[in-house]
Amino acid sequence: MNRWKEAFEKHPIHETLSWLDDAASSNVENLSEGDVEEQRRLKKNN
Repeated sequence: MNRWKEAFEKHPIHETLSWLDDAASSNVENLSEGDVEEQRRLKKNN
């Protein structure tokens, strides 16, 4: 593995993106229909 790929894979953005994905997946029971559509759109673009 080259040093650029290794540095990229260790970048903290991956942890942040994982956190955002988890946050977007939680609390689905309290969402309105419009919010559910937005959540699906967000998850689809990941």
